[in-house]
Amino acid sequence: MADMIELNAGLDAINRAFGVFGNDPDMTAWRVEFICREFKTPPPIEVWFSWPLHRIDTSGALKGCGAKVPGSLRKAEVDIILNDACERLIEGRDEFPMRELSDDMSVTDKTTKNRLEQSSSFEYVPGVNKNQPAMVRRKPTQEHLEISE
Repeated sequence: MADMIELNAGLDAINRAFGVFGNDPDMTAWRVEFICREFKTPPPIEVWFSWPLHRIDTSGALKGCGAKVPGSLRKAEVDIILNDACERLIEGRDEFPMRELSDDMSVTDKTTKNRLEQSSSFEYVPGVNKNQPAMVRRKPTQEHLEISE
């Protein structure tokens, strides 16, 4: 019996394995585990899937990858979703309530805060008290820092 588990392989793993040839956005990574009742169980095999082919990972790029949690997104996908939502919500304003972003992305405030802390374009601004909500604004760029000095 074989069990196939989708792996959470990021773009860096794809680039390590394939370089410029790893530009297939639909490429996924899998670990095939075997269960043998009557014989010694062979070690798992990591493979890349790009329709219609499965290719064994000979680069070792998938060795440290964990299983992909159902519903989870790759970091690059999360960054795109976050930036698109922020651009849409901030239009015409300097900042906006973080709750609007959480509602827009259908995630908790804690998840939104964690994603903003990883963002290169937007930042989380904590509320001063219960009456002032946490806000989201653009991170200052190097140009803004030089002008204000």
